[in-house]
Amino acid sequence: MDAARWAMSPKTFSRIRKLTDNYGQRVLAPSLSEGAPGTLLGHGYVVTNNVPDTALMLFDPTQIAVGMDQRASVTILDQTYANYDEVAIRVIARYDTKPMNAKAVIKFNIT
Repeated sequence: MDAARWAMSPKTFSRIRKLTDNYGQRVLAPSLSEGAPGTLLGHGYVVTNNVPDTALMLFDPTQIAVGMDQRASVTILDQTYANYDEVAIRVIARYDTKPMNAKAVIKFNIT
């Protein structure tokens, strides 16, 4: 459980960052040093749009497999923005994830 991380949506993060315990301490602890991640109940967290607003997930990243579904393709779009002396770069890649151990991902439904 040392490697466990929380995953939540931006909306859930906004709600959780305001919560306090019985002693008035925030449940979401900020980082004590610049650049270090904050913690939620002693575990790091990630904020992502890939988790529904009605869920909070605790997962072990060492038990999650990531596979490439489509190699990254890079396209330089110079004609589209030529009138404005601008160039756009479009990168497309697709990845899939799957837990190697189903017990490594715990989903909590919240309201």
